[in-house]
Amino acid sequence: MEEKTFKMGKTPAVEDAIKFQFVSYFSKPDLPVPPKVFGVWQSFWNIKMFKNDTIGNCVMAGAANETASWYRDTERWVEFMDEDVVADYAELSGYNPDTGHDPGLSMSVAAEWRRTKGIKDRYGRRHKIDAYVRLPKGDWEALKTAMYLFGCVGVGFEMPSYTQHDFNRQKPWDVKDKKYDIAGGHYVPGMGIDKDGDLIIVTWGKYHKVTRAFYEKYNDESTGYFSMERLINKTSPEGFKAEKLISDLRSLKTWFGYEKYNFPLDIEA
Repeated sequence: MEEKTFKMGKTPAVEDAIKFQFVSYFSKPDLPVPPKVFGVWQSFWNIKMFKNDTIGNCVMAGAANETASWYRDTERWVEFMDEDVVADYAELSGYNPDTGHDPGLSMSVAAEWRRTKGIKDRYGRRHKIDAYVRLPKGDWEALKTAMYLFGCVGVGFEMPSYTQHDFNRQKPWDVKDKKYDIAGGHYVPGMGIDKDGDLIIVTWGKYHKVTRAFYEKYNDESTGYFSMERLINKTSPEGFKAEKLISDLRSLKTWFGYEKYNFPLDIEA
């Protein structure tokens, strides 16, 4: 039987494309320590493919699954449709199904799109993020802290050629002794840590496991997203209060990886 193959589509990481660095801002002693097992993967099951099996829209498909998980994490609901996710990807990347042009997408370009325009749900509402930060490449502890604070993290991998084979067999992505070629770049939402200490990601319409060793070797960029949509009364499901973060971010004004940053007027620090 021929093995199923899936599209990827994350373009190569761009150094310093996101100037606001997670470790420089969030290296504070009062940060919460993530428990051994945590994450929205324990309650969010409405994962969708968004045609990422045949289109290289992994970055935008991940954005839709991430936003849906934030809503589920606070016992609310939002739904995204294939055609809207693909349309957003086409507008942002230049994807053209008629010509077959499918160039993939930069994580940093998509992050700014999500901050300024947002992704469209099935009712035409657009969902924005409020801020985004770059994590240090391959830093496992920073990844765990960011997932715990933000609910999920956008993870970019340089994908060795065996990963699709192992995905089809539900084998965790792990480092192998043999040297493999890199098949391309791929974006996945990091959704937390399981009892085995593995990273739980969403990819190609399913949850999948990733070992720490694989993350440390093949991660080429990760982005944490801060979204007020995940907060109830300015508090995350883990009890992390946003008032101080909001106040600090406002004080930065122009140096946030983009210019003239402001939170919505109805958000009080």
